[in-house]
Amino acid sequence: MSLDWLPQEPGPRPPRFERVGRLTGGCLRPGGLELTRELLALGAAHGPQPLGPVLDLGCGQGRSLRVLGHELGIACLGLDQSRTMAEESRVHASVPVLQAEARRVPLGTRSCGGVLCECVLSLAPAANKVANEVVDEIARVLRPGGVLMVSDLYARRHSKEPVTAPDGTHCCLDGALPEEQWRGLVESSGLNVKLWRDCSPALARLAAELIFAHGSLQDFWQALLPPGRACQAELRAKAVRPGYFFMIAKKR
Repeated sequence: MSLDWLPQEPGPRPPRFERVGRLTGGCLRPGGLELTRELLALGAAHGPQPLGPVLDLGCGQGRSLRVLGHELGIACLGLDQSRTMAEESRVHASVPVLQAEARRVPLGTRSCGGVLCECVLSLAPAANKVANEVVDEIARVLRPGGVLMVSDLYARRHSKEPVTAPDGTHCCLDGALPEEQWRGLVESSGLNVKLWRDCSPALARLAAELIFAHGSLQDFWQALLPPGRACQAELRAKAVRPGYFFMIAKKR
Protein backbone atom coordinates (compact mmCIF):
# COMPACT_ATOMS: atom_id res chain seq x y z
CA MET A 1 0.00 0.00 0.00
CA SER A 2 1.34 3.41 -0.94
CA LEU A 3 0.21 6.01 1.58
CA ASP A 4 0.01 8.93 -0.81
CA TRP A 5 -2.38 10.84 1.45
CA LEU A 6 0.54 11.35 3.85
CA PRO A 7 2.91 14.28 3.34
CA GLN A 8 5.59 13.31 0.85
CA GLU A 9 9.12 13.49 2.17
CA PRO A 10 12.34 13.24 0.17
CA GLY A 11 15.00 10.72 1.02
CA PRO A 12 14.72 7.38 2.84
CA ARG A 13 11.49 5.96 4.21
CA PRO A 14 10.53 8.03 7.29
CA PRO A 15 10.90 6.42 10.75
CA ARG A 16 7.16 6.78 11.40
CA PHE A 17 6.46 4.25 8.62
CA GLU A 18 8.99 1.88 10.13
CA ARG A 19 7.28 2.03 13.52
CA VAL A 20 3.99 0.85 12.03
CA GLY A 21 5.74 -1.67 9.80
CA ARG A 22 7.44 -3.37 12.73
CA LEU A 23 4.04 -4.01 14.34
CA THR A 24 2.55 -5.48 11.15
CA GLY A 25 5.41 -7.57 9.83
CA GLY A 26 6.57 -4.84 7.47
CA CYS A 27 3.10 -4.26 5.96
CA LEU A 28 1.25 -0.99 6.52
CA ARG A 29 -2.12 -2.63 7.19
CA PRO A 30 -3.90 -4.74 9.84
CA GLY A 31 -3.03 -8.42 9.97
CA GLY A 32 0.09 -8.18 7.84
CA LEU A 33 0.92 -11.04 5.48
CA GLU A 34 -1.13 -13.55 7.47
CA LEU A 35 -4.32 -11.86 6.27
CA THR A 36 -2.86 -11.48 2.78
CA ARG A 37 -2.42 -15.25 2.52
CA GLU A 38 -5.97 -15.80 3.75
CA LEU A 39 -7.37 -13.31 1.23
CA LEU A 40 -5.45 -14.92 -1.64
CA ALA A 41 -6.75 -18.36 -0.66
CA LEU A 42 -10.32 -17.03 -0.81
CA GLY A 43 -9.62 -15.44 -4.18
CA ALA A 44 -8.22 -18.70 -5.53
CA ALA A 45 -11.32 -20.56 -4.32
CA HIS A 46 -13.64 -18.19 -6.20
CA GLY A 47 -11.47 -17.30 -9.19
CA PRO A 48 -10.27 -18.94 -12.40
CA GLN A 49 -7.78 -21.79 -12.42
CA PRO A 50 -5.01 -20.89 -12.63
CA LEU A 51 -5.64 -17.62 -10.84
CA GLY A 52 -2.88 -15.59 -12.50
CA PRO A 53 -1.76 -13.28 -13.68
CA VAL A 54 -2.64 -11.29 -10.56
CA LEU A 55 -2.12 -7.52 -10.46
CA ASP A 56 -1.24 -6.13 -7.02
CA LEU A 57 -2.69 -2.63 -7.25
CA GLY A 58 -0.81 -0.27 -4.93
CA CYS A 59 1.86 -2.88 -4.26
CA GLY A 60 4.00 -0.76 -1.93
CA GLN A 61 7.24 -2.53 -1.04
CA GLY A 62 6.20 -5.75 -2.80
CA ARG A 63 5.67 -8.02 0.19
CA SER A 64 2.36 -9.38 -1.11
CA LEU A 65 3.93 -9.81 -4.54
CA ARG A 66 6.60 -11.95 -2.94
CA VAL A 67 3.91 -14.14 -1.36
CA LEU A 68 2.15 -14.45 -4.72
CA GLY A 69 5.21 -15.24 -6.80
CA HIS A 70 7.64 -16.96 -4.46
CA GLU A 71 5.36 -18.75 -1.97
CA LEU A 72 2.35 -19.56 -4.13
CA GLY A 73 3.93 -19.69 -7.58
CA ILE A 74 1.22 -17.47 -9.08
CA ALA A 75 2.11 -15.28 -12.06
CA CYS A 76 1.91 -11.70 -10.84
CA LEU A 77 2.90 -8.11 -11.39
CA GLY A 78 2.60 -4.93 -9.37
CA LEU A 79 1.57 -1.32 -9.83
CA ASP A 80 2.27 1.70 -7.65
CA GLN A 81 2.11 5.38 -8.48
CA SER A 82 5.15 6.07 -6.29
CA ARG A 83 8.43 5.65 -8.14
CA THR A 84 10.23 4.85 -4.89
CA MET A 85 7.70 2.16 -3.97
CA ALA A 86 7.78 0.67 -7.45
CA GLU A 87 11.57 0.44 -7.37
CA GLU A 88 11.57 -1.13 -3.89
CA SER A 89 8.93 -3.62 -5.00
CA ARG A 90 10.93 -4.72 -8.05
CA VAL A 91 13.96 -5.41 -5.88
CA HIS A 92 12.02 -7.16 -3.10
CA ALA A 93 9.73 -9.34 -5.21
CA SER A 94 11.72 -9.77 -8.45
CA VAL A 95 8.59 -9.42 -10.60
CA PRO A 96 7.48 -6.73 -13.10
CA VAL A 97 6.21 -3.58 -11.39
CA LEU A 98 4.57 -0.69 -13.23
CA GLN A 99 4.66 2.92 -12.09
CA ALA A 100 1.24 4.37 -12.89
CA GLU A 101 -2.01 5.62 -11.39
CA ALA A 102 -4.57 3.05 -10.32
CA ARG A 103 -7.20 4.63 -12.55
CA ARG A 104 -4.95 4.40 -15.62
CA VAL A 105 -3.54 0.87 -15.58
CA PRO A 106 -1.23 0.34 -18.59
CA LEU A 107 -2.45 -3.21 -19.26
CA GLY A 108 -4.68 -4.67 -21.92
CA THR A 109 -8.39 -5.34 -21.48
CA ARG A 110 -9.16 -8.76 -19.96
CA SER A 111 -5.48 -9.37 -19.26
CA CYS A 112 -5.66 -10.44 -15.58
CA GLY A 113 -7.19 -13.33 -13.70
CA GLY A 114 -7.10 -11.44 -10.41
CA VAL A 115 -6.53 -8.00 -8.91
CA LEU A 116 -5.36 -7.60 -5.32
CA CYS A 117 -6.25 -4.34 -3.51
CA GLU A 118 -5.05 -4.10 0.08
CA CYS A 119 -5.94 -0.79 1.75
CA VAL A 120 -5.92 0.97 -1.61
CA LEU A 121 -9.52 1.77 -2.53
CA SER A 122 -10.19 3.71 0.69
CA LEU A 123 -7.41 6.09 -0.38
CA ALA A 124 -9.26 6.91 -3.61
CA PRO A 125 -11.75 9.71 -2.81
CA ALA A 126 -15.29 8.42 -3.31
CA ALA A 127 -16.81 11.91 -3.25
CA ASN A 128 -15.22 12.96 -6.55
CA LYS A 129 -15.68 9.55 -8.23
CA VAL A 130 -11.98 8.59 -8.19
CA ALA A 131 -12.89 5.30 -6.49
CA ASN A 132 -15.40 4.59 -9.28
CA GLU A 133 -12.73 5.22 -11.90
CA VAL A 134 -10.34 2.85 -10.14
CA VAL A 135 -12.91 0.05 -9.90
CA ASP A 136 -13.95 0.59 -13.53
CA GLU A 137 -10.30 0.16 -14.50
CA ILE A 138 -10.04 -2.99 -12.40
CA ALA A 139 -13.11 -4.40 -14.15
CA ARG A 140 -11.57 -3.57 -17.51
CA VAL A 141 -8.35 -5.50 -16.92
CA LEU A 142 -10.10 -8.52 -15.38
CA ARG A 143 -11.09 -11.28 -17.74
CA PRO A 144 -14.57 -12.85 -17.34
CA GLY A 145 -14.53 -14.99 -14.22
CA GLY A 146 -11.57 -13.05 -12.81
CA VAL A 147 -11.69 -11.88 -9.21
CA LEU A 148 -11.09 -8.66 -7.31
CA MET A 149 -9.65 -9.37 -3.84
CA VAL A 150 -10.07 -6.47 -1.42
CA SER A 151 -9.01 -5.89 2.17
CA ASP A 152 -9.74 -2.42 3.47
CA LEU A 153 -11.37 -0.19 6.04
CA TYR A 154 -15.13 0.28 6.25
CA ALA A 155 -17.42 2.46 8.32
CA ARG A 156 -19.39 0.55 10.93
CA ARG A 157 -21.20 3.75 11.89
CA HIS A 158 -22.74 6.11 9.34
CA SER A 159 -21.38 9.65 9.29
CA LYS A 160 -22.87 11.93 6.64
CA GLU A 161 -20.28 14.69 6.84
CA PRO A 162 -16.51 14.28 6.45
CA VAL A 163 -14.39 15.57 9.29
CA THR A 164 -12.07 18.39 8.26
CA ALA A 165 -8.74 19.27 9.76
CA PRO A 166 -7.91 22.81 10.89
CA ASP A 167 -6.24 23.41 7.51
CA GLY A 168 -9.46 22.47 5.71
CA THR A 169 -8.26 19.13 4.33
CA HIS A 170 -10.26 15.92 4.59
CA CYS A 171 -9.28 12.71 6.33
CA CYS A 172 -8.14 9.49 4.64
CA LEU A 173 -10.80 7.70 6.70
CA ASP A 174 -13.41 9.47 4.57
CA GLY A 175 -12.72 6.60 2.15
CA ALA A 176 -13.93 4.06 4.72
CA LEU A 177 -17.40 3.50 3.26
CA PRO A 178 -20.27 1.53 4.83
CA GLU A 179 -20.64 -2.06 3.63
CA GLU A 180 -23.57 -1.34 1.33
CA GLN A 181 -21.63 1.43 -0.42
CA TRP A 182 -18.60 -0.82 -0.94
CA ARG A 183 -20.87 -3.45 -2.48
CA GLY A 184 -22.57 -0.88 -4.68
CA LEU A 185 -19.23 0.52 -5.83
CA VAL A 186 -17.96 -2.77 -7.23
CA GLU A 187 -21.31 -4.01 -8.54
CA SER A 188 -21.83 -0.80 -10.53
CA SER A 189 -18.64 -1.69 -12.45
CA GLY A 190 -19.89 -5.11 -13.53
CA LEU A 191 -18.57 -7.24 -10.67
CA ASN A 192 -20.59 -9.59 -8.47
CA VAL A 193 -19.76 -9.68 -4.76
CA LYS A 194 -19.20 -13.33 -3.84
CA LEU A 195 -17.92 -12.89 -0.30
CA TRP A 196 -17.87 -10.22 2.39
CA ARG A 197 -16.12 -11.00 5.67
CA ASP A 198 -15.64 -8.77 8.68
CA CYS A 199 -12.00 -8.85 9.84
CA SER A 200 -12.26 -6.07 12.41
CA PRO A 201 -10.49 -8.10 15.14
CA ALA A 202 -7.27 -7.62 13.14
CA LEU A 203 -7.79 -3.85 13.27
CA ALA A 204 -8.51 -4.05 17.00
CA ARG A 205 -5.31 -6.04 17.56
CA LEU A 206 -3.31 -3.45 15.65
CA ALA A 207 -4.90 -0.66 17.71
CA ALA A 208 -3.98 -2.50 20.93
CA GLU A 209 -0.38 -2.93 19.74
CA LEU A 210 -0.19 0.75 18.83
CA ILE A 211 -1.51 1.74 22.26
CA PHE A 212 1.07 -0.54 23.89
CA ALA A 213 3.85 0.94 21.75
CA HIS A 214 2.84 4.61 22.01
CA GLY A 215 0.84 4.90 25.24
CA SER A 216 -2.44 5.85 23.50
CA LEU A 217 -3.96 6.06 20.04
CA GLN A 218 -3.87 9.84 20.34
CA ASP A 219 -0.10 9.68 20.86
CA PHE A 220 0.17 7.33 17.87
CA TRP A 221 -1.70 9.71 15.55
CA GLN A 222 0.50 12.58 16.72
CA ALA A 223 3.65 10.53 16.10
CA LEU A 224 2.51 9.45 12.63
CA LEU A 225 0.86 12.60 11.26
CA PRO A 226 1.25 16.38 11.30
CA PRO A 227 -0.84 18.09 14.03
CA GLY A 228 -3.83 19.06 11.87
CA ARG A 229 -4.16 15.64 10.27
CA ALA A 230 -3.63 13.84 13.59
CA CYS A 231 -6.63 15.64 15.09
CA GLN A 232 -8.61 15.02 11.92
CA ALA A 233 -7.89 11.28 11.85
CA GLU A 234 -8.81 10.89 15.51
CA LEU A 235 -12.13 12.70 15.03
CA ARG A 236 -12.98 10.71 11.92
CA ALA A 237 -12.21 7.40 13.64
CA LYS A 238 -14.63 8.29 16.44
CA ALA A 239 -17.28 9.36 13.91
CA VAL A 240 -17.31 6.23 11.72
CA ARG A 241 -16.06 3.50 14.13
CA PRO A 242 -13.86 1.92 11.43
CA GLY A 243 -13.78 -1.82 10.82
CA TYR A 244 -11.78 -4.01 8.47
CA PHE A 245 -13.10 -6.38 5.82
CA PHE A 246 -12.39 -8.87 3.06
CA MET A 247 -14.37 -8.78 -0.16
CA ILE A 248 -14.19 -11.08 -3.17
CA ALA A 249 -15.96 -9.84 -6.32
CA LYS A 250 -16.12 -11.71 -9.62
CA LYS A 251 -16.16 -10.32 -13.17
CA ARG A 252 -19.39 -11.16 -14.94
